[in-house]
Amino acid sequence: MNHRQGLGTASEDVVAQEMVRRGYRILDRNYREPWGEMDIVCRNDREVVVVEVRSRDGPTRADEAFESIGPRKRGHVRRAAQIYLADLPEDFQEVRFFAAAVTWEDGEARVRVIEDAF
Repeated sequence: MNHRQGLGTASEDVVAQEMVRRGYRILDRNYREPWGEMDIVCRNDREVVVVEVRSRDGPTRADEAFESIGPRKRGHVRRAAQIYLADLPEDFQEVRFFAAAVTWEDGEARVRVIEDAF
């Protein structure tokens, strides 16, 4: 695993922990379809949340990570979510899309989550 892959995995781990801390249960991670993929899928009592995770190493702004989630990426995530949710045996009332930015500096992670990001 190269540095970039390791950084991505570590960032997804940190965000998954944050979502659990917020009261969500992780349903899936790194779900892939030919049309796209979802980093984290989680849920609480009434909603399913898809979280797109972006990470940056060094003293960068979280905004830079969020800006990297363009229209094409959002479309791919939405398409993967449609396929995933069609087969989900659990009832839910709402689907939401969050974006999470993890910035790393000196081995410390800082997480920022934007709810209803797209």
